[in-house]
Amino acid sequence: MSSLPTSLTRCRTGSAMVLAGLVALCIGNGTARCQIIPSAAGAQSFLNADTPLAVNTTTNINIAGVNAASGTYDANGVVYLANGGTASTVTAQYFVNNVAQGPAFSLDLAANAAKTLAVPQQFLSQSSNVPVRLQISNGATGSTVTLGRGSGITLTGYNTNGDGPSATLPGSANLASNSASFTTTLSPVSITGAGGANSTGLFSLNSAITVINNAPAGQTQTVTGRYVVDSVLTGPTFTMTVPQGNGNTTLMALPTQLSLAPGAHNISLQLTDTSGLGLIVKAGSTISATPYNTSGGTASAVGASVNNTFVNPNPINLSIDNPSGNLIQLTVPTGSNISFWDATASLMLNNLTGNTNVLQAQYTINNVGTGQIFNLTLPASSVATLYMPEQFAALTAGATLGIQVTSSSSASFNIESGSINLIGHQGVPTVAVPEPASMSLAAMAAMAFGAAAWRKRRSAKVVA
Repeated sequence: MSSLPTSLTRCRTGSAMVLAGLVALCIGNGTARCQIIPSAAGAQSFLNADTPLAVNTTTNINIAGVNAASGTYDANGVVYLANGGTASTVTAQYFVNNVAQGPAFSLDLAANAAKTLAVPQQFLSQSSNVPVRLQISNGATGSTVTLGRGSGITLTGYNTNGDGPSATLPGSANLASNSASFTTTLSPVSITGAGGANSTGLFSLNSAITVINNAPAGQTQTVTGRYVVDSVLTGPTFTMTVPQGNGNTTLMALPTQLSLAPGAHNISLQLTDTSGLGLIVKAGSTISATPYNTSGGTASAVGASVNNTFVNPNPINLSIDNPSGNLIQLTVPTGSNISFWDATASLMLNNLTGNTNVLQAQYTINNVGTGQIFNLTLPASSVATLYMPEQFAALTAGATLGIQVTSSSSASFNIESGSINLIGHQGVPTVAVPEPASMSLAAMAAMAFGAAAWRKRRSAKVVA
């Protein structure tokens, strides 16, 4: 009889160990895991030296392709142009997988003129990892044109996750033909229904608008631009001088970001002719909106922007090869599992001197120049736009991202408007998937121990 408690104890011990093994086995087999994947992939390509473009020839800026499981892409391009002694027409056109996409952006260059052509564009319903190129063509007549160092493109492809694409692109809106002349306000381009059910409310906006002076010769004008969201003026006001002379043009580049309510929004751009003498918006002018989504409660992007807040007061005075210091700057936000950063900057400059200056602009990180150098020719007493799309692999939260400029000669200019728009693409979780069936070492040990205890108990019973 004395053996009964011992047998019960052994039985309980063996059963407990078997049960522990089964629990460990269930834990090993019953859990689910979430994989963190990049919300986007990026690539960029630039001209690293001034490049001549002869009459009736083309130059291509190529990107081999990036992963975009959703089939949607944001492209952001810039072409810096300086002309020779005869008027020329330059055209830029995107090709995706060797098929023309979007409008052909064209710009008329007067003799000895310099202009900037900004070409943001969205591509929808494309395959992943397709080659993209920006083809730049000089017309059949005119002069050899110089493509400035830093002319190039950045490309961002958006992935899919458990809740859908990391960004739901509405597609760019492009002006098909020149607008009628306006003397008050005009909204030349608009996007309907940008954003969706999974939108975080973070929107990255970008527009490139070429404005033509339609006033009599000798009349300089001023134009302002501001975004309109659901019929309400929203965000910063951008200002730019339109050079004197009938037919003269200027580029307004308006990168910024807005925090809106999650969901779909109608977005347009309102231009105002503050001089009231007549302006025309050139065909090919573009507006793009990128609404970022969530996956498993994680935002696919974080962002920061700064608009019209300048470190140095106007005018900016530069001596030869003396850096300006940061003209405008922002603080890098905090993110998680960021694969890369998209930066877009715009400075609209008015040359106050009678000299032509070649400005070299570069991003700075904590006041140290880094990355691509952009060459902008700024003719005497003219206006031009410094436009800087660039991607960075790593930025530290709390660091300062700014823009500095040097000049080929003594220069004095005003910044009329400016901004930096910065987006960090975060890693997001996929749908949870079951772990494959496996037994942990702890489970196997517990099962073996329990089985041994059971055999020992059975042996004792037989002996008894």
